[in-house]
Amino acid sequence: MPSVDSAYADSSFWRRSFRFSGLVLLAIALAGHSGTAATNRAVIIQNDSGGAVIERLEIIQQYRASNTRVEIRGGYCLSSCTMFLGLPNICITPDTVFGFHGPSSRIYGIALSPASFNRWSQIMADQYPEPLKAWFLRKGRHRIVGFLKFSGAELINMGIQQCTENLRKG
Repeated sequence: MPSVDSAYADSSFWRRSFRFSGLVLLAIALAGHSGTAATNRAVIIQNDSGGAVIERLEIIQQYRASNTRVEIRGGYCLSSCTMFLGLPNICITPDTVFGFHGPSSRIYGIALSPASFNRWSQIMADQYPEPLKAWFLRKGRHRIVGFLKFSGAELINMGIQQCTENLRKG
């Protein structure tokens, strides 16, 4: 029987499921549907619950390589969505709620091994700018159930760029 850690990282079922969800998320971003909208200048993110870290990393790498502007505007950005904060071309609005937690097993309530927990914590932290990275490694990663929340205003005070243009409607 595979360990929880290998089920977390290597399960072909989960990898297929989350690869599909990651592709769906990317397609939504490019097509401009609910939650994430693509404009000719930026990807707009609102009300993003997160998802698999490995799939989010693939999207982040694509955005980084293409220097895609990402704007997180209003609503919430939870879990792996917060990893966008390390992109060089990111901005956020003060009213957005950001929810952070550490890596955990796909099986609710089952912890990762210490080695896997540390590995995935570092992978996640590497996506954050300082001082958010240091905070995450010191405190944020230890929240496994629920979220530690920051407002966009608090993150702007930590140095994350604030979006300056109003979101165009229609």
